[in-house]
Amino acid sequence: MSRGQLRVLPLGGLGEIGKNMTVVEYEDRIVLVDVGLRFPTAEMMGIDLVLPDFAYLRGRVGDIEAIVVTHGHEDHLGCLPFLLRELGVDDAPPVYGGASSTPSSRSRNGRQPRWSSWPCVTTIASMSPTRPRRYA
Repeated sequence: MSRGQLRVLPLGGLGEIGKNMTVVEYEDRIVLVDVGLRFPTAEMMGIDLVLPDFAYLRGRVGDIEAIVVTHGHEDHLGCLPFLLRELGVDDAPPVYGGASSTPSSRSRNGRQPRWSSWPCVTTIASMSPTRPRRYA
């Protein structure tokens, strides 16, 4: 990628409900926005969860600067335990999320620990809202 070029690459969540995961890449550095999953449809017999295809990230683990979770719904953070396991939790990038992300961060089956207790996770206490510009 050329210097100064921004790349936004959705790995899931476009044209579907769930699997929200977006790569924001600038000068070979990556920030992930959301790490969601999707629940199977009735036609997906025997499937428990549907994860985004994060094969693109496997060879780029060292380039991931951070993961930002926008809110606590499963379609925005449910893939986090699977992604961190795939990337290696010891070398995991920092994960940032607001206080509203933490309560829903237990997996559906209750066996995954709260991700807010993992050392790579930082809960942001509050953020000042900004107003969008008004265009004439």
